[in-house]
Amino acid sequence: MGDNSELVIPFNGPDIIRLIADKFPTLVVLISGRPLVLEPWLLEKIDALVAAWLPGTEAQGITDVIFGDYDFKGQLPMTWFRRVEDLDQPSNGVKSHDPLFPFGFGLTYAGD
Repeated sequence: MGDNSELVIPFNGPDIIRLIADKFPTLVVLISGRPLVLEPWLLEKIDALVAAWLPGTEAQGITDVIFGDYDFKGQLPMTWFRRVEDLDQPSNGVKSHDPLFPFGFGLTYAGD
């Protein structure tokens, strides 16, 4: 059920996000097993994006940082592509030299 060749947010996700972000400050928690297409207009509408990957059945770690019990930190373990056409399947990498988010993108803290 989770597979889609277009790598888009399922269930009209971008439209739902747009409707909410037009009215309220919006944090998007994207729960997926891989990067998905994030259109520039969508990123411009939201205030923050958390790539939660597959956090388990309870996802308590995500709520702990959203509600301030712990600081956010983490970096992408892969390059996040801009378009599906940028994917280079044989090498499992990204052809584009202009990724949406480069490998290692994320949050770090000086105290760490």
